[in-house]
Amino acid sequence: MQQGKKKYKIVVIPSWYPPRGGEFFREHSVALAQAGLEVHVLAGIETGLRDDPKRYFKSGKQTKTCCGITEHNRIIRRIPLGIRSNVNVWVKRVASMYDHFSKESGHPDIILAHSSMWAGLAAARIKKKWGTPYVITEHRGRFTGIGELPEMMIKPWHIPMLRKAFTNADHVVTVSKALQKKIRDIDNGDGSRFSCIPNMTDTDFFHINKNKKDNNGQFTFLCIANHEPLKGLDVLIRSFALLRAQSSRKVRLVIGGKDTDTSMLQKQISQHKLQDDVVCKGFLNRDQLPAQMQQADAFVLPSRFEAFGIVLIEAMACGLPVIATRSGGPEEIVTDECGLLCQPDDPEGLFETMKQMLYTFDRYHPEKIRAICLKRYSKKTVTGAYIRLFEKLLQNQDS
Repeated sequence: MQQGKKKYKIVVIPSWYPPRGGEFFREHSVALAQAGLEVHVLAGIETGLRDDPKRYFKSGKQTKTCCGITEHNRIIRRIPLGIRSNVNVWVKRVASMYDHFSKESGHPDIILAHSSMWAGLAAARIKKKWGTPYVITEHRGRFTGIGELPEMMIKPWHIPMLRKAFTNADHVVTVSKALQKKIRDIDNGDGSRFSCIPNMTDTDFFHINKNKKDNNGQFTFLCIANHEPLKGLDVLIRSFALLRAQSSRKVRLVIGGKDTDTSMLQKQISQHKLQDDVVCKGFLNRDQLPAQMQQADAFVLPSRFEAFGIVLIEAMACGLPVIATRSGGPEEIVTDECGLLCQPDDPEGLFETMKQMLYTFDRYHPEKIRAICLKRYSKKTVTGAYIRLFEKLLQNQDS
């Protein structure tokens, strides 16, 4: 923040948080603190008995200061088979966390709720009681509305809750424009309250490997994605089988992500006789990602729908050209300079795109790809956009 300006105090409410995912929300909060904000995180960490029995029975309250932010974490026990009840309990518990925080530390200038489901609903509850303004940043790919699967993920009983979250927000940020149409259909507020601020990546952590070893002519495609239907790994395996069968070059596919080393995916790989050409790494922690990207030649993300695709910009920071589907967010990331797009859920189309990448690879320049990432997705760029938004909202309230 500029010298002499007020240091705004913000509360971040994430819909999920470590150790239950959500590392990005922590990184985002730390980046805002490094940019000059006073940042407090109120994290309700929903935990089921099967997820972590030891954690489930703990009292579950913890406050710690790390990397310039203060985290207030609370375990919220999930009730088996009580989906709606669990939402209501989570929202109430997080709102009560805010009550306690405000008594101890005073009210913040603004709340940043990561995702309407259900941090945005908790923020709406807090605003109704205390009048604290809030911004929702929406990350969930189901709001793209691309295909039947995302439509099925928004249940009829979600709609009134989502409408309350969005309509009462002082501003709605989406990480891609692809999310906005579905949200605007739900929202009853002023349409001028919407803007798009992309996700960020740590461009110091993800960087080009200038000492990359020669793979003896072998071309390596890398995919980092969890093994779940929306990520389209089944399509990728079929496409890669076509590529291996028809390419004169030696090709290799490396897949990393949760459950990518399970028998279900291995069975598909075996059916296509790809055991020697596809390597499944299983879950990779964040510290392992740069090395995987630096050893690859190109990155591919075959999602059926995608809110943004943060792995794409991580790969770009490493100088990799990328392949992605027209599945929402990736269409706003991938340009001719940094990669190629194809239709989702289309094995033939993805095969043709991978083949095109294989034989036109020399036209991509790692430094240029990284420069695009630095300009659009660096921490400085994205936190700057958030600070300008907060300043505008709070100045409007004061006037």
